[in-house]
Amino acid sequence: MLSLSLGACRDNAERAQLAVQDDGLTSNDPAVRGAIEDQIMVDPALAGRSNAAAATVGAQPVTGGVPAARAGGSPQDAVNDVRTQVGTLLSTPAPGRWEDTCDTNCSRAAARPATLGGLAREQAGNGCAADIRYGAEWANRMPATFPVYPRANLVEAAGVANGTCNVRVVNFRTRVPMQAVLDYYYTRATRDGYSAEHLLRGSEHYLGGTKGDFAYVIMLRNEAGGIVDVDIVASGGN
Repeated sequence: MLSLSLGACRDNAERAQLAVQDDGLTSNDPAVRGAIEDQIMVDPALAGRSNAAAATVGAQPVTGGVPAARAGGSPQDAVNDVRTQVGTLLSTPAPGRWEDTCDTNCSRAAARPATLGGLAREQAGNGCAADIRYGAEWANRMPATFPVYPRANLVEAAGVANGTCNVRVVNFRTRVPMQAVLDYYYTRATRDGYSAEHLLRGSEHYLGGTKGDFAYVIMLRNEAGGIVDVDIVASGGN
């Protein structure tokens, strides 16, 4: 089963506790919100969300994310950049069905708080207090294995690095076909010594795995207009 704790909080690598302390911090992307949990799990039941409405603090709607950063060039330019970076891509194995691997805890996602402040309240008393912050600079601090896809448009980035916890989250969009994006990250992960499991939940793809205390999950969705929307949650980074 793709249920792999992100080893971001070194005081308990198998159950990474992330307490988010500021009610004013929110994310536009529910997949990002869902990934920032008390147990940052590589598990579609906890991390997966549709890319829907913005989060709110109290009754006031907020936007939460960094401005979209538009990258230059065509999808073919991005593919050429990939070839320069990693050479020949490996083929991602066909996905398993998420429903076939889900355990009895899979329904927990439905009741998750909608804001990081709500998550903070849920996390009261946990031992891995963290200070999650949003900003485009976090995209440049992803683990080397999991950079933003070449020439993709960055939508949102967040992270925490407080000496105990070390987590990075990005959301971006690309016009490169989903299979090519999957193959890029599958190739990088396996060549760098990570495990990699591919699951399909409805129309959303999940690629996740671990290497020692480190873990990652990548969530990919096809959007209108030939756009692929991607979230990456990973422990580690600079």
